[in-house]
Amino acid sequence: NCEKLFELLDSFGESNRRKVQYVWPLQMMLLVLCPIILEELVYALEKGGPCSAEHLRKRNFVDALKRQLHAQVLGKQHSAGGTESAAVVTFVKLCKAATYINNKDSNNVLFVMVQSVIGDLKQILFNPSKPFSRGQDKINFDLELMIEFFLACLRLNPHNNEVLKACLNLLSPAMFHYVLVKALYRIITQKRLAWWPQIDIVYSRAGELRN
Repeated sequence: NCEKLFELLDSFGESNRRKVQYVWPLQMMLLVLCPIILEELVYALEKGGPCSAEHLRKRNFVDALKRQLHAQVLGKQHSAGGTESAAVVTFVKLCKAATYINNKDSNNVLFVMVQSVIGDLKQILFNPSKPFSRGQDKINFDLELMIEFFLACLRLNPHNNEVLKACLNLLSPAMFHYVLVKALYRIITQKRLAWWPQIDIVYSRAGELRN
């Protein structure tokens, strides 16, 4: 049962704060597997609607993660490797999960939740003046996280190219250029879903890509 597992993980995360980078993404995926509960949570958080007592703990979980994410945007995080960056990982996984739903289903509540956090994620992961880093020992994991988010942005909203622009900018950090090359390679080589954009989406930027 997804709900029971969520509760167990919630208790585990509270008593093992160093493990939340693994626990929180799993909890979020469990909520994704419960669309009726997710709809109630999104309505409560985004529209100010009521939340039943049985789902209050889940609502508080999502709300706390969103607050931690926004705190990192504001520069109020305590440490790059702490719970704030665990919130970043969790919401990137949420964005990735949303790409597996046809984006023509615009009323899906998962898209509503994604839209409420995607702006903060862009500012954290693709800020040229403050590159995202959880430490040199996690550089490969950070790059993979950025590639996943780049692909999610492109697949969720192909015509919003803020992240692409940041990666094409010659003045951006070298890691942005690396992410761009790796992400485009995956677009070409990965088996795609029907609603995912193809590589021709970036043909109009060929001149910038050659630079």
